[in-house]
Amino acid sequence: MKLRPSKTLEYYYITALCLILTLLLAGGIYQWKTGALNLSNIASTYEAELALEDIKKGQSPKKINSLVGSDRAREAINLLNEQVLSTKKLENNFSVQAYEELNVSQKQVAAGLKQLISYPRQGMIFSVLISKIDSFKSFVSSRNWKTLTRMSTRARARISARNLRSSKFFTTRKLKGFSKLLKEDIKSMIEITESSVLSSLDKSDIKKRLGGLLIELTMLENYALALRKLRGSQNKLNSSFNKWLGEIAPAITVKTLELEKTSQNLKIAFLSLVILLSCFIALGIFLNKKNDINTLAQNEKNVLDLITNGLFPLENKLSSDEYSEDFLRDFESRREYFHRRISFGSVFQEAIPFSSILLDSNLHVTWANDLFYTEWDLEEKKQGGVISWDYLSQYTNLGEDDPIQMALNSDLAGIYQVQVKSPKNNEKLPFEMYVSPVEYSGQKRIMVFFYPLRNMEEIITN
Repeated sequence: MKLRPSKTLEYYYITALCLILTLLLAGGIYQWKTGALNLSNIASTYEAELALEDIKKGQSPKKINSLVGSDRAREAINLLNEQVLSTKKLENNFSVQAYEELNVSQKQVAAGLKQLISYPRQGMIFSVLISKIDSFKSFVSSRNWKTLTRMSTRARARISARNLRSSKFFTTRKLKGFSKLLKEDIKSMIEITESSVLSSLDKSDIKKRLGGLLIELTMLENYALALRKLRGSQNKLNSSFNKWLGEIAPAITVKTLELEKTSQNLKIAFLSLVILLSCFIALGIFLNKKNDINTLAQNEKNVLDLITNGLFPLENKLSSDEYSEDFLRDFESRREYFHRRISFGSVFQEAIPFSSILLDSNLHVTWANDLFYTEWDLEEKKQGGVISWDYLSQYTNLGEDDPIQMALNSDLAGIYQVQVKSPKNNEKLPFEMYVSPVEYSGQKRIMVFFYPLRNMEEIITN
């Protein structure tokens, strides 16, 4: 007897698993190629959107121009370096044609900014100018030279704190205009000094002081020239940057939309896979239940055949082709034990010389010998039917103190005198009842022997 699963069920599960595995592998490979399952691709796409927004807000050419116009060229070059790194990173993931032009413009602006930072900061130059003009103004005021005092006051007014704080002051036009006007003021003061009646020593001192102002003005002019060259590069950078934005932004948007569409397709595919798997599970449950019914019927038939053909007969009829050697060996030992118990029971039943019964925990008779049925006139119960102690006790003279109940409840054995009335002729027979509680296989049972005392009473009477 070899029990094997249903071939149909085996083929069904193998086919379902192979189909699901194929769908998963094919879908996984496709989604990986399209990028829906490539986490680095997804992350780079969404990071590119954030990086592009940061570039627009914080690293745009307008911000760089504003820093240059505020005399913060060193901050501008740092911001440009950040822009270079950010745009290069985006170019690695989203290559566009406008990047080459943008890269060239960035290099040109970087060169112009490096030239600017080679000059002193314009704020320092203006501080020196203000200091020298104030010193010259004090000098001419102390000597009561009214014309020079008035002109130096006008020159000082051209440099106000409001102008220096303006982000639009440090431009080519502003610097050149300021330098031109201040030079004209200095030139006028020199001409007035030359035509004045002052001593040669005073004239020399005045021209020396005014000449010191020309040094800073020359530095301003050089800075303005470098700034003029830079502005041209900045205009190119602004144009190339806008052109690059016009290409990179749609590329990122298209990639994002593709990922979102692929993600939606992935959700649909996952839902379809769940539905397919649910159908497989439902069909598998149906086939499994059907197989369980068939297997149970086959197992029951095999067990009955095994008991009928292998256990009951005295000879062993099991075939070694259908069972393993270990099973045959164990079954043979149990078959011998079964027949030994059967033979012992038969011998025990025939050998006991007085009535005997075995009660279960519910006080039902589970076994009785033939002598019991004869002496108690219960031959009709022998062929079938349930006999309980309650039924038997009504034919005895036992009262409320039932020894059987005491044995069941208190596990108490004893010997008791009892009279049994025959159900048929009401004849009373004396017995000595031996009550012995026993436990077998975890169940409490009570063995009762009825030793007849009728012969003993006759002997005593005689």
